[in-house]
Amino acid sequence: MDTRTKGSVTRREQIAYLNGQLREMREIAASAGLQLTAYFVEMAYLELSDTIREERIFAESDKQSADLSHRLAAE
Repeated sequence: MDTRTKGSVTRREQIAYLNGQLREMREIAASAGLQLTAYFVEMAYLELSDTIREERIFAESDKQSADLSHRLAAE
């Protein structure tokens, strides 16, 4: 699921970059007193964080399944 995209940047790298940018935007909005903007940016940040967590769990599950398949084939 870590396929290369335009410019040889992986989807995972793109998501990590966006996550960092959203975190910074949230802090800027909050320090500027833009509470509603900070809230909406926070919601986007949390949504993206959930996506990262789900993809990590999915990748780990795939790796465990592959490892099990290799062990069973070796027996």
